[in-house]
Parts: sequence; C-alpha cells; structure tokens
Amino acid sequence: MVKEAAARSASHDTAVPALAGPYDRRMTDAAEALLRQALRLPAEDRALLVSGLLASLDDDGADDDSIEDLWSSETERRARTMESVEATPVGWDHVTTRIDGGRS
Repeated sequence: MVKEAAARSASHDTAVPALAGPYDRRMTDAAEALLRQALRLPAEDRALLVSGLLASLDDDGADDDSIEDLWSSETERRARTMESVEATPVGWDHVTTRIDGGRS
C-alpha cells in the first residue's frame, strides 16, 4: 500500500522534516526509513496510513495497563523537561505561527 501511494505521489515533492526530538529516540533504523518514506506521501494517504497504524495498536493485544504505564512515563519525562533548563516555554502565537509555516 505504501509503495503504491508513493508511486502515485512521485511528482509530489514534499520535504521530509528533520527527525529530532524526544519522539525518535527509540526508533529503529527500519522505522525511521519507513517514516521518511511515509512523510513523502500526499496528506490524504498519510492520514489513511496513520489511521491504519493507530487501529493496529488496538489489535496488538497490548493491555491498557502497559499503555497507561507508557503514557505515565512520557508525561513524567515531559514534566521533568519543563522543570529543567532544557525547555523554554513558548506562547500559543509562536506555536500557531510555527505550524502555519510548516504548511506553506
């Protein structure tokens, strides 16, 4: 499915954003390569891909407790980052400007 969508979007040249930050730290090389390929897809295909991936998480048999533990760890990590000098809070206007800039 990804290969077919990539072929359809061969003329669709979307820059792949740099992968940096807290979310790609544990990503394998294979997963990063797949992400880079998926990011080149048109928005509609990416949305369908994400929908399928999210639905697959429900089918993996992961129990709610382990998912809750993962989210708890992530929120604790984010809180520690905000309390440290590693993070600089920004206002909502900055966030929306940055998002809108990525869409152009």
